Amino acid sequence: METFKFNSLNLKKIKKVIDVGCGNGRHLKSLGFKLTKAEIIGIDQSEKEIKKLKEELEFRSCKNNNSYKFINGDVRKMDVLDNSQDLVICSEVLEHVPNFEDVLEECYRILKPGAVMLISVPSYFPESLCWKFSKKYKQTPGGHIRIFKKNFLKERFTALNLKLFKYHREHALHSIYWILRARNNMEESNFLKSFHGLLVKQMFGQAKLSLALEKFLNPFFGKSECFYLRK
Repeated sequence: METFKFNSLNLKKIKKVIDVGCGNGRHLKSLGFKLTKAEIIGIDQSEKEIKKLKEELEFRSCKNNNSYKFINGDVRKMDVLDNSQDLVICSEVLEHVPNFEDVLEECYRILKPGAVMLISVPSYFPESLCWKFSKKYKQTPGGHIRIFKKNFLKERFTALNLKLFKYHREHALHSIYWILRARNNMEESNFLKSFHGLLVKQMFGQAKLSLALEKFLNPFFGKSECFYLRK
């Protein structure tokens, strides 16, 4: 279950990729099956996540002759050359950092002219309901410190001379799960545990009926807003 529709991009031209705030590396793992002879970089402030990814991917032979490199570092100041990346991904990161514009500017700096940047953030309405229903949700250490409105972000993109060419929303059932959990003071009831199990099955392409339902709901209630931008 992907946040971004990678197959809609010209994957043959993508030879250098970086995932800014890569977390557990799910985007990079997916791209590893789609790209050929690409240099794939993940950077994250979590030493624990980077260590796991290094053990799992960096020192092993990779499918399609791709290479992986993982960096434990600050996404606001990356040791990456200007205008060097064919694809920059920054997914569910900007809502966590105090000076998010610094992250956007860094992503812009390292992106090649004409290349693509993928940004995703939590959608305004589902996220605002979670904040309304639960102080715990809002106050989770390392959690979300702001809610973005779509037009506000579009203005920031325009200021950087990034051109928006595609937009969609994803993960509507995740919206429902987190809203229900926020209503339950962030405690996970037996029902919510079962609900979460269903979402995990979706990640592996199972639970076809719920996947179809989510696809229908995404435009109205998707948890993630996805922006496709060109420099």
